[in-house]
Amino acid sequence: MKRVFHIGLLLLIMFEAKTYHNERLLPDTVDFWEIILNGRELLPTRTHNEKTHVFGNATYILDSISDKDLLYILYFTDTPCSDCPSKIELRNKNGNVIKTMEKAFDNSPFQLTGVEIKNLLSDSDEVYIYFTGKHKHWRPWRLLGIVKMGG
Repeated sequence: MKRVFHIGLLLLIMFEAKTYHNERLLPDTVDFWEIILNGRELLPTRTHNEKTHVFGNATYILDSISDKDLLYILYFTDTPCSDCPSKIELRNKNGNVIKTMEKAFDNSPFQLTGVEIKNLLSDSDEVYIYFTGKHKHWRPWRLLGIVKMGG
């Protein structure tokens, strides 16, 4: 009888430990993002270090910006969460936050006007785009890429 009790207790502990571990794991999803300027997707460029074989961050180069331009930042996953809030942080190359945008419960893109982009790039020649979303708790910030002017 004691043996059955000990086996049962051991199984219960193993089940609880596995449940606790699984709740702490991030969901297994594939994420995607697009940077769109006036309805046209900007394709990123990446540097490549021949010695280390490491690729650099995605860089989105803007040829020119007018006040009427619209830049969209669209982030989505293969398992979308329609009731999860999300945030974008724009940071300068020193890591200082220069703009934060937050959305609650929709999958529409974040939007910047040409005037906003000009102001952001006048303070810093490169703007780093970070994303986070909340599903039970806020996820770690993820660098989506760098936006800068070409030429």
